[in-house]
Amino acid sequence: MYDELHDEALNDVYTKYSNAHGTRQKTNVLSEGVKKIFVNIHKYIDDQNTFKEKSDRFLTELENLLQRFYYFDTLFIDRITFEAKAYILELAEEHLYS
Repeated sequence: MYDELHDEALNDVYTKYSNAHGTRQKTNVLSEGVKKIFVNIHKYIDDQNTFKEKSDRFLTELENLLQRFYYFDTLFIDRITFEAKAYILELAEEHLYS
């Protein structure tokens, strides 16, 4: 199920997030971490339909992992989900305007 999502990177992100001090540092950890978790999303950017489909799948897989392993930290779940959605939008916009 998690064949393209780098779930081992999620554990690394959570560890760094937990050790980060302050909101800004935590946000930086999350935004950089999402890029590592979704590292394979770039290969779909040239086909917008496939990109949309894969993006939705990546988000669903991420949400499933978060609910399964990080259910106790709802703030982390909310923040990384927000950063993941922002990253996907950013990629789509960059491709649209390039």
